[in-house]
Amino acid sequence: MRMDRLHPWMVVASGDLAISLALRGPSRATVDRAPRRNVTSVLSGTYEAAKSGNRLRRFFFGPFSFCAGRRYSLAMTHFTPDLLAADLADLTAIRRDIHRHPETAFEEERTSQIVADKLTSWGIAVHRGLATTGVVGTLKGNRPGQKTIGLRADMDALHLQEKNDFDYASSVPNKMHACGHDGHTTMLLGAAKQLAAAPDFAGTVHFIFQPAEEGLGGARVMIEEGLFDKFPCDVVYGMHNMPGFPVGHFAIRPGAMLAS
Repeated sequence: MRMDRLHPWMVVASGDLAISLALRGPSRATVDRAPRRNVTSVLSGTYEAAKSGNRLRRFFFGPFSFCAGRRYSLAMTHFTPDLLAADLADLTAIRRDIHRHPETAFEEERTSQIVADKLTSWGIAVHRGLATTGVVGTLKGNRPGQKTIGLRADMDALHLQEKNDFDYASSVPNKMHACGHDGHTTMLLGAAKQLAAAPDFAGTVHFIFQPAEEGLGGARVMIEEGLFDKFPCDVVYGMHNMPGFPVGHFAIRPGAMLAS
């Protein structure tokens, strides 16, 4: 596959996608999925590419560069679905705990404490206080390299009354994780845990947990308070769940998407 330079992508996904980061050479990321069924990736709204095998589908998405006649090694730790499945019960418990205790914009004290405690327990350096409840974890890879990426998730809930009756439904009147930010926070914690356990990459990853995505501009406040001065990034990746997508599908495009 030959491609010229691509721009940063916003990713929308559903299903059990396993993200592994490769920072050697040009910044890039791979999304691996094991089940034996067709998966479609949509790039720039028109470009479709899928490289399929009996047990693995790998999609490459930007930003990255390919040069004619040049090949980049991906001989790094490979995060397989089976490996990630070992953390499923723990991550499910975290997500349900956060769902049960929703916190709205700039009030994510309990949620940010969970995030900070988990990152610290995995040996990740933690910075707190940006935009009041924001958390940033920093992890350096074991391989030499200067590239730096940010992985971002939002933490806040909405002012809604939950009507579900499962045992982890909201315990806070008129507050609910109705947009899936409990899942986004948990997904990023899962990625942080895996990368901390096997930091077999070049460069640095900043795990950015943002408060107040729902209407109050938490990202803007973090930036105004020096997010990228303290934690410069060559590129930042964000992901948002998308109800209605078939399991295992994702959509990506260059430039703005949704609230990005």
